[in-house]
Amino acid sequence: MSAEYDWYVVDLGDAITADIPLERCKAILEQGYQSTHNLLPMAAFYRYESAGLHCHIMLYLTASFQDVAQLPQAALCTKPTNQALQYLAGDENYIVT
Repeated sequence: MSAEYDWYVVDLGDAITADIPLERCKAILEQGYQSTHNLLPMAAFYRYESAGLHCHIMLYLTASFQDVAQLPQAALCTKPTNQALQYLAGDENYIVT
């Protein structure tokens, strides 16, 4: 797998109702990160993205995070741009360039 595609994305749905799924994912990701003793380069970010009439929360996570978390709805994607990304879990110093 090329580094460009070492990311996964999860569409958490409409931003109005996605807060609960976002918090559930955060708990799963934090537990997974702690289980690796914070040794792997793992990071998860989210942002609000327009989806027609509605805004969706999109969760982006590194492949190493997906390997541990195994989020069933995660789809392989290209590395996200850092525009409007907000930190969710993992290495707080991870830089998306």
